Amino acid sequence: MGETKINALIIKSTDSVAVVIEPLQAGTIATYKVKGEEFNILVKENIPIYHKIAVFDIEKGQGLYKYGENIGCASRAIQAGQHVHIHNLESMRETIKR
Repeated sequence: MGETKINALIIKSTDSVAVVIEPLQAGTIATYKVKGEEFNILVKENIPIYHKIAVFDIEKGQGLYKYGENIGCASRAIQAGQHVHIHNLESMRETIKR
């Protein structure tokens, strides 16, 4: 049996999104590795190449993490396998103290 094709990348095990490295169609499987362990999630909607996919269910208002960094919060509930983009991601400006 051959090795599974990796089609999404995640950098930190705490990240809530992975980046797909090829266009993924709804109903297919996104496969990524974290610390050598392989994970699969069902893709729930079409995701363009280099866009984000939720790797677990995210509640509205919950922080979103990519590459170990907070990239904003969910503007609505996001299910694992859904596309994460401006329609469900709200940026959070940092408060700069002077």
